[in-house]
Amino acid sequence: MTDAAQNQDKFVLRLPNGMRDKIKLAASNSNRSMNAEVVAALEKWLERADPIESHLKELKAEAENMTHQRRSIEDQLKMIISKIDALESHRRKGADRD
Repeated sequence: MTDAAQNQDKFVLRLPNGMRDKIKLAASNSNRSMNAEVVAALEKWLERADPIESHLKELKAEAENMTHQRRSIEDQLKMIISKIDALESHRRKGADRD
């Protein structure tokens, strides 16, 4: 066990018959460990219990997505401006020859 795992809180839990198999299946379908699956389920449940936290999480994700979109748009804009500059420079050189 890693040092990080040893320093985490531990909680022994008794499950009703059959629930362990359901968790194992859900974890397999999500490509997670059983522990990670239970933690994810608890996080979702706690978010629903605290609608403000849930809304904050959604807004933060949306803001991050918009930041990525803005960067992409800025990159595209720089490329367009560069092309405009190159075309204008080419046009000026052609006018200078006349």
